[in-house]
Amino acid sequence: MKIVFQLFRELIGRFPIHFSILLGLVLCQAFFGALTVVAIAPITDFLLDRTGSNVSQITSYFSEALTFFGLPVTLLSVFIFFAIVTVINGIIAVFTRYAVLRVKYDVLIHLLVGIMGDIFRARLVFFSENRMGLLLNSFQQEVNKVGDSFGHIASIFANIVQVLVFLAVPLALSSKLTAIFLGALFILGSPLYFLRRYTYRLGRKNTKTGNVLTETLYQTLTAAKLILAYGRQALSIDRYDTVLRKHSKAAVSFHTLSTGVRELFVPVGIVGALVAIYAGYIEGVGLGEMAMVLFAFMKLIPILATTIQGKTYIEGFIPAYEQINHLRQQAIHWAEPTGGHGQRQSLHPRGFACRGWRRHLGVAWLDLSGVKGAQARSWLPSSAKSLVLTSHSGAVSATSKIGADSPSR
Repeated sequence: MKIVFQLFRELIGRFPIHFSILLGLVLCQAFFGALTVVAIAPITDFLLDRTGSNVSQITSYFSEALTFFGLPVTLLSVFIFFAIVTVINGIIAVFTRYAVLRVKYDVLIHLLVGIMGDIFRARLVFFSENRMGLLLNSFQQEVNKVGDSFGHIASIFANIVQVLVFLAVPLALSSKLTAIFLGALFILGSPLYFLRRYTYRLGRKNTKTGNVLTETLYQTLTAAKLILAYGRQALSIDRYDTVLRKHSKAAVSFHTLSTGVRELFVPVGIVGALVAIYAGYIEGVGLGEMAMVLFAFMKLIPILATTIQGKTYIEGFIPAYEQINHLRQQAIHWAEPTGGHGQRQSLHPRGFACRGWRRHLGVAWLDLSGVKGAQARSWLPSSAKSLVLTSHSGAVSATSKIGADSPSR
């Protein structure tokens, strides 16, 4: 939970304008949504009593508002008002969703550009200390999960505002029925809270297996020529199949739990609403008021369910955020010292010689004498045509040479 609040503070601190626009849209959407709830009372009263002699207090206020604007007090007028407000609410919901997605992708751009900058300001030892699969998976999958987490945080923020506005209507009508609904919701839904410990574990397992899967795929495709040359196709496919099955098992478990929380909360919320309505029936609450309260509860339940599902996703994506943050801190720790003009120091070898065999090229020797803090090491077998130089801090010999055998003809 601490990391969730940390993400929320970071999101608002870096994107205050986005959140201001989102807040304005959410308030408009919640206002028109509340009007749809209010319109349920006169619709119910007009359907039950055509004469309009026995109506609720809400319907009386609604009739006065129609008379003030010069509109006839009829069921058709109420239907037209309800339809207009519902359409406006839907249009604002589209713009709200657009604002949430803008927050998500602006955060993704900020994260990717920032991480890329930190990595390329780090020494080459950063790449030798981290497996390529972890780096690739972090940039391809895990950073998207972090972006989704920020999107869920923005959605939760919007949902909380709507919940507060929607609760104001039933609270104004019957605070007792609202208290019964919230109490029943808390008692029946409290077991779902304990699922959060499994969400984090499954999210961490999903991230780790994703790293291994990406590493395996990278190694397999990189060594494709060697695999074909030595006839290791079946072994490579079996290895990839094993890793893929482990990752799919972790992913299925995580996403089932994340989506299952919402599916479990909705029926729990409906039961809580029925308990509250039954209590109102025993106390003799008017049918119009009960219809409006029930409609408000039915609009609240999916919003609350989506909020809890978003929170579950965030808790499952925390391992991805921790991995990204660890890589970033590691890159900052291995930051390359800069020269007088703010440019990183370059590696300038004094000598480099090559030998050619037909269309093949092999490295004969590389002289790194006098290069401060540099140490070269061979990484590839004789049949390869690449050379990796890894920069380390420490003592350097007077002359460092790398020899490569001649490639296979």
